[in-house]
Amino acid sequence: MKLEFYAPIWGFDEMDFDVFIQRVIDSGFDGIEIPFHMGLSLSPEHLSKIKQIKSAGLKYIAQHYETVCLDIPQYKKEIRQRLELLASTEPTFINSQTGRDFFSFEDNLSIIDECEAVAQYTGVKLVHETHRGRFSFASHTTEQFLNARPDLKLNADLSHWCCVAGTLLDDQEDRLHRMFGNMHHIHSRVGFSEGPQIADPTAPEYASTVARFLSWWSSILDKAQARGEQSFPITTEFGPAPYMPLEPHTQRPLCDQWEANIYIKQLIKENYKPVTTN
Repeated sequence: MKLEFYAPIWGFDEMDFDVFIQRVIDSGFDGIEIPFHMGLSLSPEHLSKIKQIKSAGLKYIAQHYETVCLDIPQYKKEIRQRLELLASTEPTFINSQTGRDFFSFEDNLSIIDECEAVAQYTGVKLVHETHRGRFSFASHTTEQFLNARPDLKLNADLSHWCCVAGTLLDDQEDRLHRMFGNMHHIHSRVGFSEGPQIADPTAPEYASTVARFLSWWSSILDKAQARGEQSFPITTEFGPAPYMPLEPHTQRPLCDQWEANIYIKQLIKENYKPVTTN
């Protein structure tokens, strides 16, 4: 199974887009994951960027996060419109931050069904990111949705679950492994029990935390290979402030965001050992 690595635009929004694309290519990424601050329409600038990505021979993941309104019918209307727009740009797939953590189970499930309907009739794959503030904010609540919708596809950003639990999920291992088969995308940011992002993945004091995340990611990849996937997408998602810790007073980042993502990409490639069968 081939690993496909995507670079996030997050943190590099102000960089000249041509320069960013060249940097992505030079660093050996297969594509870009990008959200569009689009309201309920796509601007010529959005469409131009998509064209640039594709013209450069890169793939792209369309990211949805904007729908946050409180009225359930309006929420469903808006998320449908945004997902339809993103699907029309023919991304590799859509990664969606879906629902709200304080919506009822029934309301979040109806929103998920709305999203899945869009995926079905557009033919564009959709994954739901495990994310604070969304229906998937914690492992135990997410499992309830998987029990109701066993084919639900997830993007594993496990740093969020560590934050919510205040642990490295040591006491939830069985639940995690039950859900790993539903994970079709990885955001390979390393979090810890008190935050969504460690200060520097190369620092020796974080070695055991990094190793734990690597073990989770390897298990997800094994499950993907077992279900017959030919490739698997990974977005290296170490981000800027406030995810990136800053030095007090100077506000200097404690590590280089781009270099952190290059490092974690290489670490995954070195660590991943495809399952072989005789």
